[in-house]
Amino acid sequence: MGIIKTDEWLEEHFTNPFKLCELAVPEVDSRSFYYYVKRFGMYEPSEQTRDVVKKLKEQDVWNKVDRFYRLYKKKWSGPEVDIYIFPIDLHQSFFRERLKGRSGLAYKNKIFLFLTDEKDEKGWEALFIHEYHHAARMAKQKKEISEYTLLDSLMIEGLAEHAVLLYCGKKFTARWENDFSSEMLKYYWKHIYEPNVAANRESVLHDDLLLGRRRIPRMMGYAIGGKLVDGYLRNNSLSIKESFDIQAEKLLVNNHFLDE
Repeated sequence: MGIIKTDEWLEEHFTNPFKLCELAVPEVDSRSFYYYVKRFGMYEPSEQTRDVVKKLKEQDVWNKVDRFYRLYKKKWSGPEVDIYIFPIDLHQSFFRERLKGRSGLAYKNKIFLFLTDEKDEKGWEALFIHEYHHAARMAKQKKEISEYTLLDSLMIEGLAEHAVLLYCGKKFTARWENDFSSEMLKYYWKHIYEPNVAANRESVLHDDLLLGRRRIPRMMGYAIGGKLVDGYLRNNSLSIKESFDIQAEKLLVNNHFLDE
């Protein structure tokens, strides 16, 4: 486990991302999986994207991310994971601009990182920390993905951003909560999110609320997750290793955001 040589895969299969998905996750339908990961930033073949791959190789991204993996695996006593690096979808401004050319997706035993060719080693580290924190928490929670609720998802995002803050600083956090006033976040929590915290991860409602769809502001779930974690940490201490184990429900207790 560790860094998968997707740089070599890209040399051979750049124009066929379905094949890349088949190599990464052979147990699922490759076309369906490609369209799924595309929602998180997986590239579309183009000459511009081919140039991104070339520059990522020149910047030695694969070896640098491998060093991050070895560092944080040791520091956190973290799980073994496979890490897949691909260029990001350059056609969507949300990935290019709001996410600063960095996006990812995590499972218990796999991490996908989607990057532009902009050299930003601290940004790469921040993205790795965020996604590896997800994998570490999922490994510790001993819960099947199908059992996750909206509350689990809100907290896993907020805790991962807190890890980025600890190791990389505020500059490298997404801080979605800064896009909204505290009053707006409280309103959405009380009237929309709190009544639906048990929504199953595989439901449409879960994704609508987490990602912000169907009249919910974009990334509102991430913003509320960040605010809830910040609120808990205002009143409580939590080590990085404790952040893998703590139950999502406990983060609602003695929470400054909910009590103020």
